[in-house]
Amino acid sequence: MGDPVRSARVREEMADVFAHLLRMADVLDLAVEQALADKIEGDARTSTHKLRR
Repeated sequence: MGDPVRSARVREEMADVFAHLLRMADVLDLAVEQALADKIEGDARTSTHKLRR
């Protein structure tokens, strides 16, 4: 991103979203690392399945 002001705003917004997601995971007692690992694994299987078609 070439505009440093815009880049700083986007970075701040992404940090806000990430902080809210981490807080939700904490309140709901969710294992973020495991959820992400499961998602990556599921996406990999879906991608492999699509390639086989």
